[in-house]
Amino acid sequence: MEKFLLLFTGVLLVSFLFSEIFYRLKYPRVMGQIIAGIFIGLPFISDIIFPSGGFSSALLAAEPSAVLITILSDLGIIFILLLVGLEINYKKLRTLEYDVFAIASLTVALPFAAGFFLMNYMGYPDIISIVVGATLAITAEGTTAMVLMELDKLNTKLGEIILAAGVLDDLVGVIFVSILLFFIAGDTPASPVLAFMDVLGFNLFTCSSASILPYLFVILLELVVFVLLSFIMFWVFPPVVRYIQREKSESTEFMMVLLGGLFIAVLSELLGLGTIIGAFIAGLIIQHSIVNRREEAKMVEDLNLVGLSLVIPFFFIHIGLYFDVSSIFSNPVILLLIVSVAVISKIVSALLAKPFTDLSWRELYVIGWCMNSRGAVGLVIASMAYPFFLQAGALDVFSSVVAMTALTTLALPMVLKYEVSRHPKILGG
Repeated sequence: MEKFLLLFTGVLLVSFLFSEIFYRLKYPRVMGQIIAGIFIGLPFISDIIFPSGGFSSALLAAEPSAVLITILSDLGIIFILLLVGLEINYKKLRTLEYDVFAIASLTVALPFAAGFFLMNYMGYPDIISIVVGATLAITAEGTTAMVLMELDKLNTKLGEIILAAGVLDDLVGVIFVSILLFFIAGDTPASPVLAFMDVLGFNLFTCSSASILPYLFVILLELVVFVLLSFIMFWVFPPVVRYIQREKSESTEFMMVLLGGLFIAVLSELLGLGTIIGAFIAGLIIQHSIVNRREEAKMVEDLNLVGLSLVIPFFFIHIGLYFDVSSIFSNPVILLLIVSVAVISKIVSALLAKPFTDLSWRELYVIGWCMNSRGAVGLVIASMAYPFFLQAGALDVFSSVVAMTALTTLALPMVLKYEVSRHPKILGG
């Protein structure tokens, strides 16, 4: 117990010091927290915290210290997306659906194709090409959301487009994870929905290892179930919140909202859609449930206080911990190619959305940069595919992909700060 408390306090202290240094330098605190993770991951420090030899090895060995940081990181991303759902103007968001769909589609398709063809051209197997393409295609909206919140630009037109497109990208990430599971396991996908149907006597299909269609069918089925349950929660949750509000107990209301958010996030995870989508939808449902805007502002303030103080820093520390400084020197050419293709393909794909939206070239350029953060989802896909990298003798590519997710995530706050300083009205008011 003492070891966990010491780890929790020590990591939080390092995160606080680095984030305050960057804040004093007029950079978003997020940058400091990611750098704190990289600092903790340095060999002479990580060897003390993670005896197995670095964070990645410790996580594979299920070391308690690595597992604790990962759990706190998962809670951190739930808090971030819960806050985003609470603060975002979902009525205005509905008017931007055309822009969101156009940008999300292009910023997934082009980077995936670029990553796939780059690896294929270099002679790597198709599975490696697919994984690299997938990590380039997705967007980690957690970092973007925090930077936008720090800049007070979350509820602008660009902010809402970026975040909504990021959530759609996360759905694509779920599909990629399912495809990877097919290649790894090749058997019937585990799903609570299918288990429930089996209990009722409906055996919808017998999955063949030669067919990937059952996996895609399960994703669609789980998505439909989640949408239906979300609509039910939109109707059921508001009366419950209003009943609790009659007690005039802020602590009870806060706990109810927090538990409701965690419940929907867990439900989304159980259905194979990930906690990110669930937490975002939970935030929208809670926002819909609280009629009094003053009470909603107080709720956001309380969640911010708890989240930013205790768990959200661990999400960014977690990203930094995956970055291996030695990967820069193991194969710098591969790293440079993957990072360059990752950045350029996202920016170009955002610019290609120009005919489908009324946004300016500069706004689309900024969106391209904001969609460049890969973060946690990219790390999950790369980690799941580790056996394929090992089998193909492509561990230098694996290290470069992991480094790319950390570097693109770290670059976002710097670029966004630079763009806002040069063009103060670029994100709107």
